[in-house]
Amino acid sequence: MFFSDTVGEVFEAFSFLHILLFIFTIIGITLIIIFRKKIREYKYERRIARSMAIFALLWELSLYAWIIGNGETELVHILPIGLCGFTLYLGMFALFFKKIGIFEIGYLWTWGALASILFPDIAYSFDRFRFYQFMIGHMFFFFMYMYMLFVISGIQHGNPGEKA
Repeated sequence: MFFSDTVGEVFEAFSFLHILLFIFTIIGITLIIIFRKKIREYKYERRIARSMAIFALLWELSLYAWIIGNGETELVHILPIGLCGFTLYLGMFALFFKKIGIFEIGYLWTWGALASILFPDIAYSFDRFRFYQFMIGHMFFFFMYMYMLFVISGIQHGNPGEKA
């Protein structure tokens, strides 16, 4: 039932759960900004970045497993040909290999992830896997780009004299 593609509870925009997820996104971004210098100087920073990219890949693969597990076999529904999929794969590649040029291509598109968190186009709610896959996936790839922006590329926030 949890992995079913039938709608159980219907997602309600701006419900308590929806607002909670948006607040979680803001907290995550704030933590990345606050601790950017410590993360940047941490001797295992590359492991953190690569772990984020690998988690994003596995989370995205769980979507394809869910789609196939629910009987979908048409390639148009399985291939990552949408803007979200394309942006996610750019982010994973940029984060894993520390490619700022690739990051710059996907950066502006990632604001669509924030729009997807604010105004999700999903009927599923907390009782279905697809809800978690959608919301966590969009939140996480926004986190990936913010990590690239503030930790890896060295963009500073609020203190122009701070060294990267």
